[in-house]
Amino acid sequence: MSLKSKMPLQVWILTLSAFAIGTAEFVIAGVLPQVAGSLGITEGQAGNLITTYALAIVVGGPILTLWLARFEKRKALLGLMALFIAGNMIGAVTTHYTLLLISRVIAGLTQGPFYGIGAVVATKLVSDKLAGQAVGQMFTGLRHQFPC
Repeated sequence: MSLKSKMPLQVWILTLSAFAIGTAEFVIAGVLPQVAGSLGITEGQAGNLITTYALAIVVGGPILTLWLARFEKRKALLGLMALFIAGNMIGAVTTHYTLLLISRVIAGLTQGPFYGIGAVVATKLVSDKLAGQAVGQMFTGLRHQFPC
């Protein structure tokens, strides 16, 4: 039996979640002209949607990670995914630039804590021998954002 077949379903779910979060970060770059046109803003202003997401990761991510350390990791991951979905749902239905910026901040806040907590959870789902492979599997979801 191969090592990959020994990965529990939960590790695959973490991989899919990592892919979704990574995609949400970068997808906006491909549609900036359309977003700018639909909101009646400049492409430069639309570019701020990328900047706000990145700032949320860099500034808010570590703070949120520290705060979440007191909670059970599974519940923290579920909460992060709920926040991520909520942020993206707001962004999907809004027609207001400011609300779209806020939705990007909400979604961006989840990225750092998700990867940090998710990596810890992935190692606990498998034997010590497979811990590194479980983390690697989870981060495969992020790696697929940058095809070689």
